[in-house]
Amino acid sequence: MMYVGQTYDYNGSPGPYRDAGNGPYTHYVDPTHPAATDTNNPYGTADKPRKTFPAAANIQPGAVIEFHATQAQPYTAAIVITSSGTVTQPIFFRGPSPADRAVLQGQLTVRGHYIIVENIDFDRNQAQSGAVIIRPYSLDEQVHHVSIRNCEARNLYSGDSGNPSMMMAVSYIDGHVVHDIVYYNNDIHPDDMISPPGAYEKDTVGIYLAGNSENVWVVDNHIHHLAGDCVGGGHGVNYTARNYYIGRNILHDADENAVDLKEVENIVVSQNRMYNFSGGSAGSGGGGTAVVIHYGPTYSPRNTWVLFNEIYNANLTGIQVGGGQDYPVYIIGNVVHDIHNAAGSASAYCTWDSDKTYFHGNTFYGVDNGIKHDVGKETAQLIFTNNIVASVGPTGYHLLVGDSVQRAKAEIDYNVFFQPGGTVRINWGGPIYNVAQFQANTGKCTGCLEADPRFIDPAHADFRLRPDSPAIDAGTGSSLYSLFASLFGVGIQVDYAGAPRPQGDGWDIGAYEFIPLLDLHGRPGNRTIYLDWDVNTTLPPTSTWTIAYDGPTGDQPSPITGILSPTRAYTLTGLTNYVWYTVTLNAMLGSTPFLTDTVRVMPTDIFVYLPLVLRAH
Repeated sequence: MMYVGQTYDYNGSPGPYRDAGNGPYTHYVDPTHPAATDTNNPYGTADKPRKTFPAAANIQPGAVIEFHATQAQPYTAAIVITSSGTVTQPIFFRGPSPADRAVLQGQLTVRGHYIIVENIDFDRNQAQSGAVIIRPYSLDEQVHHVSIRNCEARNLYSGDSGNPSMMMAVSYIDGHVVHDIVYYNNDIHPDDMISPPGAYEKDTVGIYLAGNSENVWVVDNHIHHLAGDCVGGGHGVNYTARNYYIGRNILHDADENAVDLKEVENIVVSQNRMYNFSGGSAGSGGGGTAVVIHYGPTYSPRNTWVLFNEIYNANLTGIQVGGGQDYPVYIIGNVVHDIHNAAGSASAYCTWDSDKTYFHGNTFYGVDNGIKHDVGKETAQLIFTNNIVASVGPTGYHLLVGDSVQRAKAEIDYNVFFQPGGTVRINWGGPIYNVAQFQANTGKCTGCLEADPRFIDPAHADFRLRPDSPAIDAGTGSSLYSLFASLFGVGIQVDYAGAPRPQGDGWDIGAYEFIPLLDLHGRPGNRTIYLDWDVNTTLPPTSTWTIAYDGPTGDQPSPITGILSPTRAYTLTGLTNYVWYTVTLNAMLGSTPFLTDTVRVMPTDIFVYLPLVLRAH
């Protein structure tokens, strides 16, 4: 824990940090305590707390303000932090622990730098303003390196007025930027998805992308049950909101969108799980869509990457690009499934006004429609490679491209299309083609397949590839990975699960590279075969291994059974040199094998010029 064993400058009187069981502190605020007082008590202790937040003059770098308040006795006043820490001595404002958050009903405003806020329950008590605002009030206030973490934000005003945001970093002073802000591991559920009466659009936002804000991380948060967007904004900011990373969040049950991007720049939306978007907010044109990328009101997002997200249960669209989008959008490695509505008109992806849109290595499954690229803008182009589109609705299309110019410009190749119990439907400006017809009539998609991709368990959203999948080694790479690395200095040449791409003999099509659940290796020795194996799944604790081989019997007769499940290597001895042995490894549950792999190995005492190991397929 930071500051353990250190001293703090209590206004010229250095002394040790105190600890009441929740970690070091310098200030103690607990208005519920019977001995609490502010009189001659600038810091407070656990035995004699302060009633109110301490004065800025008494908050120095390294301060830890331990804050106590309960739901029965919440702290109702607004709190403003104008003090600043340093890179080595940040200021903490914290509740006792993530399991025991202090209840704050007043708004928190942060106007300093190197400040960490944690373990606070922001109960807005039906207030019409947000919980946290990070902003300067003058040019003298430098606001940066602020973290809001392990907090809860809830109970926002549910009436028919205002568009409040629960948390945002903003500067209303042009050119005076708020930067390096982290929202981490917060539970944000503003209004419990209470839609207002009438035709009013309740545009509540969990975390807002505001003007003059840069280098903002929205990571590992749970944002849900609200009448607007989980994360969104950039309305009218003219690219002064830039360098946002929205990653590894769980975003769900919103009347509008998981992520709504407007006049923002350099945005990465990555590894989020987004689901349950119903479009329930009255008057909400963008409701029912997980990710929306569009103008607002003058410009459109610039340099936007949508990477490795899972999106499902939206009743309009998984990803929507439209409404004056004038810059390329990059969509890589996502899994989009179960996008439906009663009319059968929902789609995994939809655009009517985009620029270049790049898709690579995505999986789309169980959707009313797959890709709807119905654009007439001259600068638009669909680049669609290495994707799987499978199981669309009975009247839907796997791919739709309407405009004749767009049909000519589209780059479509190395995709797998599949329709269980039927044929693929590609709407090419009116004519409907299966894959073979599409290839013959357009000359495009020469590397595409119409075949069952052989997912492991699509009914339970397991879209990994089986060993017999036609998508394995049938794909192609992309320059998008090197482009991302050149822009952001980070490599993303991995699949949805984070495995490096490619594996095996080539790129696999879809969001997943095939990685065998069991991978057996064999190495020859003199009358010996050395075995070891990798397991890429969790084994039942009662499982065992069985090794069987074909060839002259060695010291261990075949089969060898009952090998404990944690074992990852075994040596066969006493074998015959210069004879091929076929060795099979099975993971067993009782008498039933559930994983298997095989290699062929020739024991030898000569180790030059001989092909001593073969894979068995």
